[in-house]
Amino acid sequence: GMEPGGEQVRGFVEKDAGIYDAMNQAVSHAEGDFLIFLNCGDVFPDENVLERTGKVLEEEAKKGTDMKRLVLYSARNQVVIASAPVISGFTCYRNIPCHQSCFYSAELCRRKPYDLQYKIRADYDHFLWCFYRAKARMRHMDFPVASYEGGGYSESRENRALDRREHRQITASYMRKGE
Repeated sequence: GMEPGGEQVRGFVEKDAGIYDAMNQAVSHAEGDFLIFLNCGDVFPDENVLERTGKVLEEEAKKGTDMKRLVLYSARNQVVIASAPVISGFTCYRNIPCHQSCFYSAELCRRKPYDLQYKIRADYDHFLWCFYRAKARMRHMDFPVASYEGGGYSESRENRALDRREHRQITASYMRKGE
Protein backbone atom coordinates (compact mmCIF):
# COMPACT_ATOMS: atom_id res chain seq x y z
CA GLY A 1 0.00 0.00 0.00
CA MET A 2 0.85 3.69 0.04
CA GLU A 3 0.60 4.08 3.83
CA PRO A 4 3.57 5.91 5.38
CA GLY A 5 6.02 3.39 6.79
CA GLY A 6 4.54 0.65 4.61
CA GLU A 7 7.12 1.05 1.85
CA GLN A 8 9.42 -1.83 1.06
CA VAL A 9 12.40 -1.73 -1.23
CA ARG A 10 13.75 -4.95 -2.70
CA GLY A 11 16.72 -5.06 -5.01
CA PHE A 12 17.36 -7.54 -7.80
CA VAL A 13 20.59 -7.86 -9.73
CA GLU A 14 20.28 -9.94 -12.89
CA LYS A 15 21.96 -10.11 -16.28
CA ASP A 16 19.95 -8.33 -18.93
CA ALA A 17 20.12 -7.62 -22.64
CA GLY A 18 19.64 -3.87 -22.23
CA ILE A 19 17.31 -1.35 -20.58
CA TYR A 20 14.03 -2.76 -21.90
CA ASP A 21 14.93 -6.32 -20.94
CA ALA A 22 15.78 -5.00 -17.46
CA MET A 23 12.40 -3.22 -17.34
CA ASN A 24 10.63 -6.47 -18.30
CA GLN A 25 12.54 -8.25 -15.53
CA ALA A 26 11.43 -5.58 -13.06
CA VAL A 27 7.80 -6.15 -14.11
CA SER A 28 8.21 -9.88 -13.42
CA HIS A 29 9.28 -9.11 -9.83
CA ALA A 30 6.83 -6.27 -9.15
CA GLU A 31 4.00 -6.94 -6.74
CA GLY A 32 2.24 -3.56 -6.83
CA ASP A 33 -0.69 -2.50 -8.97
CA PHE A 34 1.13 0.45 -10.58
CA LEU A 35 4.68 0.76 -11.87
CA ILE A 36 7.04 3.61 -12.66
CA PHE A 37 10.44 3.14 -14.26
CA LEU A 38 13.11 5.55 -13.06
CA ASN A 39 16.51 5.32 -14.71
CA CYS A 40 19.91 5.95 -13.22
CA GLY A 41 20.08 9.66 -12.37
CA ASP A 42 16.28 10.10 -12.25
CA VAL A 43 14.60 11.07 -8.99
CA PHE A 44 11.22 12.19 -7.73
CA PRO A 45 11.34 16.01 -7.59
CA ASP A 46 9.94 16.02 -4.03
CA GLU A 47 8.81 13.63 -1.31
CA ASN A 48 5.07 14.08 -2.04
CA VAL A 49 4.94 12.54 -5.53
CA LEU A 50 3.69 9.13 -4.40
CA GLU A 51 1.16 10.62 -1.98
CA ARG A 52 -0.25 12.92 -4.70
CA THR A 53 -0.32 10.05 -7.19
CA GLY A 54 -2.17 7.93 -4.62
CA LYS A 55 -4.85 10.62 -4.39
CA VAL A 56 -5.24 10.64 -8.19
CA LEU A 57 -5.58 6.83 -8.13
CA GLU A 58 -8.30 7.12 -5.47
CA GLU A 59 -10.17 9.67 -7.64
CA GLU A 60 -9.97 7.33 -10.64
CA ALA A 61 -11.19 4.36 -8.58
CA LYS A 62 -14.16 6.42 -7.29
CA LYS A 63 -15.04 7.34 -10.90
CA GLY A 64 -15.19 3.63 -11.75
CA THR A 65 -12.12 3.69 -14.01
CA ASP A 66 -10.82 0.27 -15.05
CA MET A 67 -7.68 0.38 -12.89
CA LYS A 68 -6.05 -2.38 -14.95
CA ARG A 69 -6.12 -0.08 -18.00
CA LEU A 70 -4.86 3.21 -16.58
CA VAL A 71 -1.78 5.30 -17.30
CA LEU A 72 -1.07 8.37 -15.16
CA TYR A 73 1.42 10.76 -16.67
CA SER A 74 3.01 14.09 -16.00
CA ALA A 75 5.47 16.58 -17.38
CA ARG A 76 9.20 16.12 -17.02
CA ASN A 77 10.82 18.28 -14.42
CA GLN A 78 14.48 19.13 -14.98
CA VAL A 79 14.59 18.65 -18.75
CA VAL A 80 11.40 20.62 -19.12
CA ILE A 81 9.43 19.23 -22.02
CA ALA A 82 5.81 19.56 -21.07
CA SER A 83 3.47 16.71 -21.92
CA ALA A 84 0.18 17.45 -23.60
CA PRO A 85 -2.79 17.52 -21.21
CA VAL A 86 -4.70 15.25 -23.60
CA ILE A 87 -3.21 12.32 -25.50
CA SER A 88 -4.25 12.29 -29.17
CA GLY A 89 -2.94 10.81 -32.40
CA PHE A 90 -0.85 13.96 -32.88
CA THR A 91 0.60 13.66 -29.38
CA CYS A 92 1.37 10.00 -30.01
CA TYR A 93 3.25 10.93 -33.15
CA ARG A 94 5.15 13.92 -31.77
CA ASN A 95 5.51 14.13 -28.03
CA ILE A 96 4.49 11.35 -25.69
CA PRO A 97 5.48 11.69 -22.04
CA CYS A 98 8.80 10.03 -21.17
CA HIS A 99 8.48 6.70 -19.35
CA GLN A 100 10.02 8.22 -16.21
CA SER A 101 6.93 10.39 -15.78
CA CYS A 102 4.34 7.62 -16.29
CA PHE A 103 2.71 5.36 -13.74
CA TYR A 104 1.44 2.31 -15.65
CA SER A 105 -1.04 -0.18 -14.32
CA ALA A 106 1.10 -3.28 -13.79
CA GLU A 107 -1.44 -5.26 -15.79
CA LEU A 108 -0.63 -3.27 -18.94
CA CYS A 109 3.07 -4.04 -18.49
CA ARG A 110 2.35 -7.75 -18.00
CA ARG A 111 0.06 -7.97 -21.02
CA LYS A 112 2.56 -6.20 -23.29
CA PRO A 113 6.20 -6.54 -22.28
CA TYR A 114 8.66 -4.07 -23.79
CA ASP A 115 9.49 -5.29 -27.31
CA LEU A 116 13.22 -6.02 -27.41
CA GLN A 117 13.45 -5.62 -31.19
CA TYR A 118 13.40 -1.87 -30.46
CA LYS A 119 16.70 -0.70 -28.98
CA ILE A 120 15.61 2.92 -28.42
CA ARG A 121 11.85 3.18 -28.77
CA ALA A 122 10.40 0.15 -26.94
CA ASP A 123 8.87 2.52 -24.37
CA TYR A 124 7.25 4.49 -27.23
CA ASP A 125 5.88 1.25 -28.73
CA HIS A 126 4.50 0.28 -25.32
CA PHE A 127 2.82 3.67 -24.78
CA LEU A 128 1.16 3.54 -28.22
CA TRP A 129 0.02 -0.03 -27.53
CA CYS A 130 -1.58 1.14 -24.26
CA PHE A 131 -3.36 3.99 -26.05
CA TYR A 132 -4.40 2.34 -29.34
CA ARG A 133 -4.75 -1.37 -28.52
CA ALA A 134 -5.49 -1.60 -24.80
CA LYS A 135 -7.58 1.61 -24.96
CA ALA A 136 -6.11 2.62 -21.62
CA ARG A 137 -7.35 5.76 -19.92
CA MET A 138 -4.56 8.38 -20.05
CA ARG A 139 -4.84 10.69 -17.05
CA HIS A 140 -2.66 13.81 -16.97
CA MET A 141 -1.41 14.86 -13.53
CA ASP A 142 -0.56 18.53 -13.13
CA PHE A 143 2.51 18.04 -10.95
CA PRO A 144 6.00 16.91 -11.99
CA VAL A 145 6.73 13.25 -11.36
CA ALA A 146 10.39 12.86 -12.34
CA SER A 147 13.52 14.95 -12.42
CA TYR A 148 15.00 13.50 -15.57
CA GLU A 149 18.73 13.56 -16.12
CA GLY A 150 18.77 13.56 -19.95
CA GLY A 151 21.73 12.65 -22.12
CA GLY A 152 20.43 9.10 -22.47
CA TYR A 153 21.13 6.37 -25.00
CA SER A 154 18.63 7.61 -27.57
CA GLU A 155 20.10 11.11 -27.53
CA SER A 156 23.58 10.24 -28.81
CA ARG A 157 24.32 11.25 -32.41
CA GLU A 158 24.97 7.73 -33.73
CA ASN A 159 21.58 6.56 -32.44
CA ARG A 160 19.50 9.29 -34.08
CA ALA A 161 19.09 7.40 -37.37
CA LEU A 162 18.03 4.23 -35.54
CA ASP A 163 15.68 6.35 -33.42
CA ARG A 164 14.00 7.78 -36.55
CA ARG A 165 13.76 4.31 -38.14
CA GLU A 166 12.13 2.81 -35.05
CA HIS A 167 9.75 5.79 -34.81
CA ARG A 168 8.61 5.20 -38.43
CA GLN A 169 8.19 1.46 -37.86
CA ILE A 170 6.19 1.88 -34.64
CA THR A 171 3.89 4.66 -35.88
CA ALA A 172 3.18 2.60 -39.01
CA SER A 173 2.03 -0.32 -36.88
CA TYR A 174 -0.45 1.76 -34.81
CA MET A 175 -1.50 4.66 -37.04
CA ARG A 176 -3.13 4.84 -40.44
CA LYS A 177 -1.24 6.60 -43.26
CA GLY A 178 -1.69 10.34 -42.99
CA GLU A 179 -2.96 10.21 -39.41
